[in-house]
Amino acid sequence: SSGTVKLVMLSRKKAPPDEDPALTENYRALRDAFRKALNDAAKGWPGTREAMEKAYQASLPALRGLIALCENADLKYFDKKQRKNRFCRALRRGETDCGIYSERRQHPYRSRPY
Repeated sequence: SSGTVKLVMLSRKKAPPDEDPALTENYRALRDAFRKALNDAAKGWPGTREAMEKAYQASLPALRGLIALCENADLKYFDKKQRKNRFCRALRRGETDCGIYSERRQHPYRSRPY
């Protein structure tokens, strides 16, 4: 059913006598908070498996478009970065004539020319 999530039962084995009871209570409180947050999120889910699959199928074109946009942006950024790096390496080797950097000059604060 929608709105409830069942978690796996924890072991009912008693904690060792040297176990700090505050740790056990802290873990129990964290688990209960997680269960409550998960159930709150599950309230927005469609009720049946078929309804969930239908909602998933309806969102696939948008997800595929978003993935394609991200991949395209990544490729463009990678290409731009590669071109910049090639240009910078050429500048360091003195191979590119681009105005003030046409001759190999010594950087005022570095031992290697740029």
